[in-house]
Amino acid sequence: MHRNRVRWLLVIALLLSLGVPLAAAQTPLQRTFPHSKAELEEALRHLGAYSGGRLPILDGFVAEKSLERYQRPFYQYSLQLTCAGADSCTVRVGARITAWYADPSPSQSGYRVLASNGRLEADLLDRLQDTLGATASAAEPPAVPASKPTATATVPEASAPAYIKRGPPVAALPRFAAAPSLPSRTESSAAEPSNGDARIEQLSREAKNLEQILRNQAHPENLAVVKNPSIPVVEQPDDNAKVLFLADAEDEFQIVDTAGPWVHVQVSGLSRGWIRRSELQLPAAYEGAAPVTAAERAPSTPFRQTRQETAAFPGNWEELKGKQVKVIWVQPASSASDADKFSYAKSVFRKAFPELLHSSPPLAGVVIVFDSEDGGMAAATLATLQQWNAHHMTDNIFWKQCWFDPAEAFKLKD
Repeated sequence: MHRNRVRWLLVIALLLSLGVPLAAAQTPLQRTFPHSKAELEEALRHLGAYSGGRLPILDGFVAEKSLERYQRPFYQYSLQLTCAGADSCTVRVGARITAWYADPSPSQSGYRVLASNGRLEADLLDRLQDTLGATASAAEPPAVPASKPTATATVPEASAPAYIKRGPPVAALPRFAAAPSLPSRTESSAAEPSNGDARIEQLSREAKNLEQILRNQAHPENLAVVKNPSIPVVEQPDDNAKVLFLADAEDEFQIVDTAGPWVHVQVSGLSRGWIRRSELQLPAAYEGAAPVTAAERAPSTPFRQTRQETAAFPGNWEELKGKQVKVIWVQPASSASDADKFSYAKSVFRKAFPELLHSSPPLAGVVIVFDSEDGGMAAATLATLQQWNAHHMTDNIFWKQCWFDPAEAFKLKD
């Protein structure tokens, strides 16, 4: 996965060993290519320029000097293509580098943005040039008047999140020339025969050191990785809780705590959220300490839902009489008390409310039918459910706004 990056680090090391300073390597942050915008965008996609990725180390890629507390570095390019004709486009490259900063005060820890020293940008332009097999102009192109650009495509920089997307490994583009590999022993010797063997030996040692760094860069023991795309991160450990945002596959979060089928994660700084355990790949320590049991996935309840349908209100209550409602049928799974009946009805009303809001055609309320000898029906209007879910009324007041039939089957205590 990291071999391409190791290869490029070794190319840089070779330049240093040849006495060529990076500042003088003629690799500006923009170049003009004799290619169309579509060709450049395709090449950039195949080079992985739009997805970003990990860095094996920070040293040599950022301007920051003190790097002891930084871990898990990532990079993301920002690209701008400005075309002055059908076959002439200028590519401008910026690099955003983020890394986890382990502050002595845990509440201050989090991902931080580090200033790039230009090496990543120059590397991408070099690979783009080699991939296209083109001779690009490294000089600053003439300024194009703002009123007459032919085409401009910009990929904006995103704000640095507390979780980072892991980009796919860079794939080769078959229709273009392959990326440059390390110089062979013969080529190095031809460049400077007197020191060729020593230089190759030095580069070999550096390659082994870099590979050792990559092997030792173990995955942290407190990170959870999202398995699938569009996974909700919620405010509370409840399926009906407010959704903060949708996480993508391969997103990583620091684990704060676990609670049954839920994992409490750090989103950003002091911000926290909850994700279903089944949607995460957890470190072995967490998997072993708190496995997801069948009881956690499906908590035991004295009732079970058998079916639901949309129909006219089945009772004689003016609030819903003649109106279309959602009817939910439940059966007792074990002996249930009055408290169990109210507790289960409460959970059903909570779960049904979001569905009611988005129902088409609109529904006026929810009816729960307890299909048992001493069962009965409980109903609530959409307006009452809305007030209750917005915490504008207590549970006791909510129950008094509901309809029960027969009333003696539901012993509501004040």
